[in-house]
Amino acid sequence: MLLNQVLLKDFDLDIIKDKIILVGYLGPSDDDKFMTPLKYDTKSLSPYMYSTEILANVIEQILGK
Repeated sequence: MLLNQVLLKDFDLDIIKDKIILVGYLGPSDDDKFMTPLKYDTKSLSPYMYSTEILANVIEQILGK
């Protein structure tokens, strides 16, 4: 889901009911990328992950899903 959809309330609220929502930047800038040995993107050959992606992985591990 895109941020502008959320701001304009252009989505069904039921799809986020009882969910954990992460809002973060996933753009081309290097400002929010962190090197990790757990990430290896075959397209860019990059070991970097965005902080939002790292937090999503931590939450997934805590919830055990």
